[in-house]
Amino acid sequence: MMSYWSILYGLTIIEAVLVAWLLAMVWGARKVGPVGARLAGIALVFIAQTGLSLWAYIEWRAMGYGRDVAGPLLVEHLLILTGIALLVDIVRR
Repeated sequence: MMSYWSILYGLTIIEAVLVAWLLAMVWGARKVGPVGARLAGIALVFIAQTGLSLWAYIEWRAMGYGRDVAGPLLVEHLLILTGIALLVDIVRR
C-alpha cells in the first residue's frame, strides 16, 4: 500500500508539470499582454511553491512525521491542483 507521503510526492510532481505547461502556454502565445504577464507571474510563484513544498515534504518524512501531517496536505494539494487546472483551462480557451 502506498504511503500518504508517496501520494503527496506524486501530486506535487503532477502540480509541477501542470504549472510548467501553463507557463509554456502563456509564453508561447503570440500576444502575452498584461493578463498573460500576470498569469506567467502566478505560474512562477506556483513553481517556487511546488519546489519548496517537495523539499519540505521530503524533510518532514525523514523526520518521521506520518499521515497526521501528510493527510491534510493531500487535501490541500487536491485544491491547488483544481485551481491550476482551472487556470490551464482559461488559458487554453
